[in-house]
Amino acid sequence: MPTIGLGISAGLHGQRAIRRYAVSLSRELALLAPDLEMRLFAWRFQNVPEGFPRPSQRVHYCPAMIPGRFLAPLWNRGWPPSVETFTGALDLFHSTDNEIPTVRRARRVFTLHGLAPYMRADLLPPDEVRSGRACIDRAAARCDAFLAVSEDTRRWFEEVFPHTAGRVFVTPLGLDPGFSPSPDGRDGEVLKSLGVRPPYLLFVGAVSRLKNVSCLLRAHRIMNRKDLQVVLAGGVTGADPELQALLRSSLPTGQVVLTGWMDPDGE
Repeated sequence: MPTIGLGISAGLHGQRAIRRYAVSLSRELALLAPDLEMRLFAWRFQNVPEGFPRPSQRVHYCPAMIPGRFLAPLWNRGWPPSVETFTGALDLFHSTDNEIPTVRRARRVFTLHGLAPYMRADLLPPDEVRSGRACIDRAAARCDAFLAVSEDTRRWFEEVFPHTAGRVFVTPLGLDPGFSPSPDGRDGEVLKSLGVRPPYLLFVGAVSRLKNVSCLLRAHRIMNRKDLQVVLAGGVTGADPELQALLRSSLPTGQVVLTGWMDPDGE
């Protein structure tokens, strides 16, 4: 039986989309791949969080006994201890976020969530550009295969790192059950409590310059549809004077609704 390691630190300590990705991937692999033995690795934790597969003969949780703040700098340099020190022997290790561990023999797979530090550095703070590029550089140099969430991501990555051509596989994201309609039929009540009325345009995610929300708000003004709301389901992140000005002028009119993060864990 093949044995894979899966980095789930993002699912335990991360937030928003990448947290959901790590949780959903581990859960679905446990359900859909009965021929795999899974070793789920993360920085120190005590209990299995909600949403993850339960421990079993095939699913094992392998917490590191070294705090991440000490282990990450070693792994960033390719130094030991290897991840197999904590998980046992592996055939493959899948990094779901920026965690690229040192390995003994295991192949490494890395998920490319986006290439903004390279493709749109103008939209990010300088420190995020530096740290983001450093992580992508490490992945390109060390990993054996890459999962891209879109064809654009695959194409851009292979343009920046030509030596990875043929090793980047597009795996579009699926729809998590958490995005299903409410089973108790309270969706209408929730929308009303938020001040949302049909018809509306829905944006889900971080309300930021990187997500081009300013363009959406400008387009809505040009349309001049008084009956059409823009609903921004997410929190405002980053400092963007243009976006802040658009929100200040639009929110009081009721034409734009900003809900904030909707989940208790920040989604």
